[in-house]
Amino acid sequence: MRLKTGKVVSAKNDKTAVVLVRTRKMHPVLKKAFYVSRKFHAHDPENSATEGDEVIISETRPLSKLKRWNLEKIVKKSDGEVEVREEILGEKSAEQIAVEKAERAAKKAEKITENSSEKNSDEKVAEENSKENSAEEGSDEKKSAEKFEEKVKKVSNEK
Repeated sequence: MRLKTGKVVSAKNDKTAVVLVRTRKMHPVLKKAFYVSRKFHAHDPENSATEGDEVIISETRPLSKLKRWNLEKIVKKSDGEVEVREEILGEKSAEQIAVEKAERAAKKAEKITENSSEKNSDEKVAEENSKENSAEEGSDEKKSAEKFEEKVKKVSNEK
């Protein structure tokens, strides 16, 4: 018979408690420890568990579609102050998600404006460099043309 220790996250259903069990695992390749949380539906015949209680559950025969665990005992009763459910499950509320999206959009807009101003200055520098290069290329072409003509004259004079 397997035993697990976890925290009750919901006791709203009749004779059922939803227990969140966190286990620490090691990544097989990276050897880094991380937590895996899983919810189990446990049978609570006396409805004695409340949200926030720390409980021990044991494996049992299937009692319903989801219930495969039985509430053995309550290790620690909650003191009435229950943490916010989203924080227990590691989830975020809709408001938190909306705020984060707005912050990301603002950061993205800032980056775009910064990049556009950098591009404008970069484009100006590139234009100046291209003008200088084109002027130099023109003089280089003239020099090479003059050298070619000199070589042609030398060859024709030698013959």
